[in-house]
Amino acid sequence: MRTFSHALINASLGTASKLKRTDIIAVACGAVLPDMPLLLLSSITMLLSPSWDIGMARVHESYATNPWWIALHNLPHSLVVLTLLSVTSYLVIQRVWGRYIFLASISALMHTFIDIFTHATDGPYIFFPVNMWRFESPVSYWNSTYYGTAFTVFEISLDIALAIYLLFKIRHATPT
Repeated sequence: MRTFSHALINASLGTASKLKRTDIIAVACGAVLPDMPLLLLSSITMLLSPSWDIGMARVHESYATNPWWIALHNLPHSLVVLTLLSVTSYLVIQRVWGRYIFLASISALMHTFIDIFTHATDGPYIFFPVNMWRFESPVSYWNSTYYGTAFTVFEISLDIALAIYLLFKIRHATPT
């Protein structure tokens, strides 16, 4: 899914669970965290490329072959890494920072679970760095060969509904 969709889904779940605002911020940050390294690397590559086509070719090549790109993209998507982070932070959940890290890591886990089932051929290596296996979903959030067009319609509809829900909740929230 698209990064902002992850944020909307997780923030909505946090809101529905009646989490405090600061907790929802941790949840939203965790929801986008797995995509941040790839967004940063892709942005830098595109800015330093002489044209859009060359930049896109460099991004696709680096995503598939550059060990730094592979590691930086897959570590924050790894079920191994995120589970370890969740368990470790749960041990110190009574501390404010422990709670925020726990919520963010659970949110990042949710992001990864969604990505596993919405990436046909380009999903994360879900047990990285233990192995480099990816689930090949029959659905892609973007590739029309794998129902990407229909999924995009679904995703945009979901985003609109969740944005309306969040705006309604924010508007009717009691000040804290």
